[in-house]
Amino acid sequence: VFRITGLTVSIAISLIIFKISEVYINRIYALLSSIIFIFLFAYHSEPINIFNYILPYSYVSIIGLLCLLLVYLNTLKYLMDRKIAPLLFLIVSISVCMLSKLEIILSTLIVLMFLPLLFNNNNSCLSKEKNLEGGKRNAIILFWIIPIAVLLFVYIYYFDYVNNEIYYLVKKNLNNLIGRTALGLNNIEYHFTKAITSFLFFITCGTLFILIDNYAIKKARYNYIQILVFITILLITTQIINVEGYDFLFNSSSLILLPFTVYLLGIVFSRGKDHRCVKHKVMLVITLSSLALTFRMAFNNTTNFYGFYLLVPSSMCIIVVIYYYIPLIARKYFNKRTKLLKIAFTIYFSTMCYSSFSNTVDVSEEKNKRLTTDKGALYLYEYQYDATQYLINDFKSSLNKEDTVMVLPEGYMLNYFLDVVPTSYNNSHLPDLTADSERELSLIQEIDEKKFDYIFIVPRYAFEWDLPVLGKDYLIDTIKHIDDTYNFYALYGTMPFSEDGKYGVLILKRK
Repeated sequence: VFRITGLTVSIAISLIIFKISEVYINRIYALLSSIIFIFLFAYHSEPINIFNYILPYSYVSIIGLLCLLLVYLNTLKYLMDRKIAPLLFLIVSISVCMLSKLEIILSTLIVLMFLPLLFNNNNSCLSKEKNLEGGKRNAIILFWIIPIAVLLFVYIYYFDYVNNEIYYLVKKNLNNLIGRTALGLNNIEYHFTKAITSFLFFITCGTLFILIDNYAIKKARYNYIQILVFITILLITTQIINVEGYDFLFNSSSLILLPFTVYLLGIVFSRGKDHRCVKHKVMLVITLSSLALTFRMAFNNTTNFYGFYLLVPSSMCIIVVIYYYIPLIARKYFNKRTKLLKIAFTIYFSTMCYSSFSNTVDVSEEKNKRLTTDKGALYLYEYQYDATQYLINDFKSSLNKEDTVMVLPEGYMLNYFLDVVPTSYNNSHLPDLTADSERELSLIQEIDEKKFDYIFIVPRYAFEWDLPVLGKDYLIDTIKHIDDTYNFYALYGTMPFSEDGKYGVLILKRK
């Protein structure tokens, strides 16, 4: 069921990306945009676990992403075609987004802010018959009140919870290590340098390809220059991917590339009648919304971290910029050709997708140990297999239905395969949720109040938060409290977080 759900959502997102991109670029490049999503986000070695697994958080993320993309698509389709069906789907999509994650709500609100301006503006791309009369248009604006009402209902109904989350994310996160790590502020020089480097790569290559296309190749009498250029592009691309990684262009550079997109749109709006074409205005709104989404992790956005959903809209915008807006501006305002630019970036993106696919295949081949259970099959690394097999097959038989289990720091897999219903407030106790002193205190109180029968300690290193080891770098007081209230019960494999780095699960039983 989970794999089918993940596959269905992945296919739906790829189709939506294709349909949005198709408005601006031809079908080949629109298909490339969808392929980039499939291989860099959905079928990446990390998100493959997210789009096809049992984490509720992940499904909130990808379904929220799906609905946000539907907001973009239906806004575009309605303003282009003026039919009622996209408008109804738009209302539903916005309403679902309002029930999603905070960053998706923020991105959706940005679209809502611009909807009245979009609905009240004639579209020079359309025939006069398709432009609505003012009265009808103003009436349609009222529909955006419905999603806002949904948001207000949720906020009022879950007032304490939402307030607590907003307080934690906005006020406290910026002042502690967790927030600074999440946003990339703890190593801002490194992240900013990476972003600037990728942006300069983008600008330099784009300018170079346009110049070669319009001067060197245009004046060449033989095709050997073209062949030489293509080979050079392929070699440079391969080297960049080997050094910087295949997701080089889409990571934190989005914080710079998206404002650059706004700048390009500003050029379009400032010249001729293009500013009246609604698809340019919608792309501006999509770009601003995508930019807001990336602020969730700011300079620490990567495709194998939260970028698996945060970077998807911005990657689509970047493709549209490369294959539509740069050629449009170069051709229309500077009379320059961009054929080589498109070919060069197609080579780059194709190589990038191949590298990502190869990496995913390598990771999948390393997970070659199949563990069959009554809950389904699980593929593991060899070093994980023995301990996990003993735990699921041996310990599960000694569990009673009423027994309660807490897994530290994170253990969705064990809860699922042991068929244990989690009773802890949080399914994860990684530093982003527990390193704050107030939250650690609440975790200790929860352990005392709920009196979990068993506590599992698993070696889930939290390197992404710069606090890798449980009990040493974070939750120190919690582990001391557990030592006082729980006894050793069993050890499968080696001791978790041991210096040899081997895998093992420690089980503690309440005294």
